[in-house]
Amino acid sequence: MKEIAEHVLDIVQNSLFSGASGVEIDITEDLQRDRIRVMIKDNGCGMDEDLLAKVLDPFVTTRSKRTGLGLPLLAQTAELANGEVKISSQVKQGTQVYLDIQRSHWDCPPLGNVVDTVVSCLSDHVELMFVHRLLGLEGGLVGEVVLDTKEIKEELDGVSVSHPEVLLFIRKMLIQEYQRLEGSK
Repeated sequence: MKEIAEHVLDIVQNSLFSGASGVEIDITEDLQRDRIRVMIKDNGCGMDEDLLAKVLDPFVTTRSKRTGLGLPLLAQTAELANGEVKISSQVKQGTQVYLDIQRSHWDCPPLGNVVDTVVSCLSDHVELMFVHRLLGLEGGLVGEVVLDTKEIKEELDGVSVSHPEVLLFIRKMLIQEYQRLEGSK
């Protein structure tokens, strides 16, 4: 995977496969510490200790395909970009995947198209809380993009968040928010 957004999409798809009805995605770019941190948390079925111990092995998967390369590739990305991956999970409570990498490292992949990743996740009918924060050189918050489908659903009065017109509106809104965030850099 060539972009962080592709890793995020893969992990969210794993969450949906595990029966998650809700997913939180938190991306933080910290300019002062030169780090990108990504946290993805779901309320899916979770993993027992045995599976959790083997989850970074590319030949271990719970799906019908023979290999599970998503998390091992994420771990490789972290290792190459002076970072780490941490995974915690509890059966029947969900899983949390945490990535921390050096932002300026030559092997750090670009963030990628986060907007399309978020919209794609929403099209899969997931309850989503998405936050992207940009922290400045003094460590303070420069700007953030926040999307909470619970708030959006209250305004939709029964219309699905995955309705094509709603997804188009959310996409346009996120693009505007990212343009605002980029202007803050």
